[in-house]
Amino acid sequence: GIAGRYFKTLSQAAARSNKPVRVIGSWIPSDIRWPSNVQIIDGGAGFNFQDKKVSYHQLIHEHYAGSAGSLIINIPDPEQHHALGFTNLIEAMAMSQPIILTRSGALPEEINVEAEGCGIFVPPEDPDALAEAMVALMNEPARAEEMGRKARRLCETRYNINRFAAELHSF
Repeated sequence: GIAGRYFKTLSQAAARSNKPVRVIGSWIPSDIRWPSNVQIIDGGAGFNFQDKKVSYHQLIHEHYAGSAGSLIINIPDPEQHHALGFTNLIEAMAMSQPIILTRSGALPEEINVEAEGCGIFVPPEDPDALAEAMVALMNEPARAEEMGRKARRLCETRYNINRFAAELHSF
């Protein structure tokens, strides 16, 4: 993720799960202690259209495609000021990834991953719930695959350029 990720919770959950985790970010805090099952990948500062250490092609074709699921673990935002992770969410859904998303900010109100059947919500700042969700997806590949299919279908039918263009035109 580029902004607003809550790395402390992710590091604590990864230590509880013992499953392999790849963290790709632009600004990963140096004071976080990561367990040995975590691979930290510095994506480079800036946004995807800028010169990055991890290209957009690599992100999509290597990291999303080679993952069991995508984690979007955001900072607490009870006032729903931000929809941090929206781009990551749409990218992961388009790549048929099951999602684990913190119930934080405005994003859960826009896409209810549980109601849509494409993901699992976890409370912010709850490493135990996050670890449990991670292990569940890894231990239940058929469930994870079905979530991924539903995520892709949702992108094809709702979160796509045709719908956005029609709504923009209507506006």
